Amino acid sequence: MNEYDNFMNSILKIENQLNILYGKSEYLVDDLINNIEKLNFIDMDIIINRYENLMIAITHEIRSEIGFFRDDIDKLNKYIHFRIKYNNFTDDILENIVDTELTLTDKKEIFRKNDNKEIIKTIKEIKQDWNRTFENKGYKKIKVEIKLNEI
Repeated sequence: MNEYDNFMNSILKIENQLNILYGKSEYLVDDLINNIEKLNFIDMDIIINRYENLMIAITHEIRSEIGFFRDDIDKLNKYIHFRIKYNNFTDDILENIVDTELTLTDKKEIFRKNDNKEIIKTIKEIKQDWNRTFENKGYKKIKVEIKLNEI
C-alpha cells in the first residue's frame, strides 16, 4: 500500500470513529435529558437543544464534511494522474475526446500536434481510461465536482 492509500485509509478510520461516537452521543443526550428533568430547569429545552446540536455537529456533521473532502481529494488525485498519463494532450483536447465525438478539425489538430502513428488507438484508450476511472462521468462534470472550473 502506498502513502496516498495509507493517508486515505486513515481519513476513513476517522470517519468511522466519528460515526461510532455519533451513536454514543445519542446515549449521552438521553442521559442528560433524564438528569435535567429531575432538576426541573426552567430553560431545560434550550440547554438540551444546544447540547444535542453540539454533539451532532462534532460527530455527524464533521464526519460528513470529512467524507465530502475525502471524495474530492480522491477525484482530484485520479484527475492529476490521468493528466500526467496523457500530458501530451491539452486540457481542451482531453475534454473534447472524453465529452464529444471529435470533429474532423479536432482530429486534424490532434494529428498535427502528435507524431504518434497510433493516435486513433490512443484516443480510444483515453476515452476508455477516463470512463473506467470516473465511472462514465463527463470531463466537464468531474472538473466541476473537484472545483477546477472555479480556478
